[in-house]
Amino acid sequence: MEHPPEKKKSRPGSFPGISLISNDISRKFLNRSDLARLLRMFSGSFKDQSLILAELDNFFISDPQAKIKLVFVEDSIIVKNIFIMSSAMQELAQQFPENLYVDLLKNVSPGFNLYSVSCEDDNSGWKVCANCISKTNNSDTLRFLIFSVLQSMPKMKAQIKCVTIHPAITDPLDMGTLLPNITMRHCILLIVQILEHKIFHLDFAVQAQIKTILHILLHTRSLKVYNRHLNDLRAICPAEIFQYYFETWHPSRKLWCTKDNKKLKAEKSIYTYVTSLHYTLAAEMGTSLSLNDCLRVVLNDTRELKNVPEVVPVLDSLSVPDIPSTDSQQICEESEKNGLERTEFHSWEEFQSFLDTWCEEQKTIFVIRHSVPLTDEDMSQDLIQSLKYSSVNLGCSSFTSREKIDCPASVTLRLGPKKDRLVVFEANLVHNHKLSELEFSHYFKRQQLETSTGLPIRITNSVSKRFLSREEVWNLEDYSKAKDQGMCDLFKEFDSLFKNDPGAKVKLVFQEDVAVLNSIFISTSHMGNLVQSFPRVLYMDKVVSINEEFELYTVLCQDANGRGRECAYCVARNGTPDLIVFIVASLVQSVPTIKFQVKCITVGANITDVDSVEEVLPCSRIQICQAQVLETIHNKAKELRIPKLEKIKELIRGLAYSDSATAYSQILSGLEDVCPLNFLQYYLETWHQNKGMWVKCWTFEKQRECHFMEHMTFHIQKLNSVMAPPLTLSICLRGLLDLQVLKTEMVGFNQDEITTLYRSVSSPQSACQIEEELGLATHGIYDIKETADGFSLDGGICSFKVNREVTSCTCSIYTSSFLPCRHLFSARLWTGQSLFDAGLIEHGSTKSFNVKPSS
Repeated sequence: MEHPPEKKKSRPGSFPGISLISNDISRKFLNRSDLARLLRMFSGSFKDQSLILAELDNFFISDPQAKIKLVFVEDSIIVKNIFIMSSAMQELAQQFPENLYVDLLKNVSPGFNLYSVSCEDDNSGWKVCANCISKTNNSDTLRFLIFSVLQSMPKMKAQIKCVTIHPAITDPLDMGTLLPNITMRHCILLIVQILEHKIFHLDFAVQAQIKTILHILLHTRSLKVYNRHLNDLRAICPAEIFQYYFETWHPSRKLWCTKDNKKLKAEKSIYTYVTSLHYTLAAEMGTSLSLNDCLRVVLNDTRELKNVPEVVPVLDSLSVPDIPSTDSQQICEESEKNGLERTEFHSWEEFQSFLDTWCEEQKTIFVIRHSVPLTDEDMSQDLIQSLKYSSVNLGCSSFTSREKIDCPASVTLRLGPKKDRLVVFEANLVHNHKLSELEFSHYFKRQQLETSTGLPIRITNSVSKRFLSREEVWNLEDYSKAKDQGMCDLFKEFDSLFKNDPGAKVKLVFQEDVAVLNSIFISTSHMGNLVQSFPRVLYMDKVVSINEEFELYTVLCQDANGRGRECAYCVARNGTPDLIVFIVASLVQSVPTIKFQVKCITVGANITDVDSVEEVLPCSRIQICQAQVLETIHNKAKELRIPKLEKIKELIRGLAYSDSATAYSQILSGLEDVCPLNFLQYYLETWHQNKGMWVKCWTFEKQRECHFMEHMTFHIQKLNSVMAPPLTLSICLRGLLDLQVLKTEMVGFNQDEITTLYRSVSSPQSACQIEEELGLATHGIYDIKETADGFSLDGGICSFKVNREVTSCTCSIYTSSFLPCRHLFSARLWTGQSLFDAGLIEHGSTKSFNVKPSS
């Protein structure tokens, strides 16, 4: 008896038809037709979603110019974000863009929080100009909200001066390239309210003492005064409260320290507004609202804020989660038995040696977070040189992970009472993340503290993330001479670069408050000229590992001869977050004219953090090299040892070359039928969600060939000719700059093809001379420099001038024949202009050659 055909198993929570539509509309502004499509599919089966869609549709009817986004969790019907900006809100934002406040009201509906953006009007009043209902534990809501506001009102980006963030918002506040020129702040008075609520259970007299010190801490303008009163706070506070302040608010003090009375006055206005807004919303929403009911309240943008009673409870959104008492007890117990507290060291070098051994045993890494150098004139210079610091705070080096972790583990070292030794004052050894032996072995090196103290933190913080001047390079070199020879050598290379190329762009990024180098961005003047001339399509990939810690990324453009040309380098520590956006943003900052000219960036398959690149280059498309994607997927299939490998490879190739979304969906359905669940899950999570970047029907210019593999392969060959890892950073930099010479560019171009083209448009005699000059160009070694009116080519014995258009030369070969000479070919190859140009032989083709050209 034959068995009936097996039915296809559907994945839990998967609704293919609906999820394709939800994926399609996510993160873009809706129109009514989008809502209509979803309503047709949701009606009858998904009541909650249907109610939300109907509510949004009604809002569109009443306000057709509204900006609305409905974001679903990928491949599901679960709502993640709802962004709303009515036409009235848009007018407000357009009228008052300079000062914005981002608010958070927690638990407005089970599993959802309410974010809002408000702007300050001419009367120092605040009004909501955007709302966002967001699923809890969604760490990118703040970026999504700001990005959506800027999409609605693009002109605002250049007009915003300050954004104040509610202190309960724990999303990353580094907006990077999204808002590169604005000040980000916390509202100090909201922090005061949180802290006062934190100590509410203490004795009244103790509360008064703590409040007095907190007031000084929160309002002082002097770092010295702040540090002194921080010690006072430690002395009178219960340990868990001080620990809470030190871990939660002390690290972010730059976001809330008050610098002047004007800012404090503005923050009083925000505080009054927030209190009234939260009280009004709480009164309207009540408790246990459904998402649809919550949405209905949010869509009412005509509400009047209510006066707040004199006594009003602290709202949920102002409560930052306490450290559980069990954790505090565990920390105390751990501190008592960790064996570090009260340990004494007679020199800084002795402590470093001890810590290296201890870290190796514990499989953890500590770096300096804050230090106070010894400057006491009463102490001998020998002791100052030996002990170095009066206090040092060490923290867990969790920045090595791809996602920054605020780990509470720390060690505090202080000068002993006799001022003759260093003593471990406090040691909190409880981490809030797993300690990875693999990560430890990858990043740990002895004398880690010496690396982190080679440069003053105040210096590295000030120069980080901006282009360096030559004077700053000199200062960094001076600071590093006695501490870190490797960094000193690196700065010497930068100094040499600036000496030869004053217009070069160099950026260093240091780990904040640690002075550990994370990345280096370099673009020479020549690179900048190339990308300015050929910005349309860029190529970027991680091309080589320099050593165990650093990797090299390269950005290429394609010149008029179809050759990939380097236009930026980035040397980055392994696992550096947001690196691709940093590289692209730095390139745009170095050559601003390309911002709206880049139409496509193709990246390698191992580059994944590309989501925010389009914020930097608004007219560009991001795509992933299809050949590398296919290779990566095939390798994963082999690694998992899945059956029917050839069939699956065929289906994956079919997905890659799908001509339409329908064809893609059909082939994906076939893949689901034949492949194992573990491979299917890998494909859906890794490549299906990024299908718009590598599948044929969605990629940029489907009919054009992508030259990514060709350009990157040739570039890596050039790198291999000058670099053999592992390398120091200084030797790597020297090798990269050595590639930026004409001789390197002479390698590999097709001389026969160029000659054939010239033969087709010139006389035989002219063609012979052109062929000879083209051949001689490949052997010429010229030092090319850009001048005010063109280019200078120095051949060692004599030099020649080529005009800026690269159409004429001062050599006797050109002046006697008016045909392209070796110098023109060299200059055109260097600048990326086409080696074949029929206009170059316009005069020479009819000229009689009575004078034999001289070499």
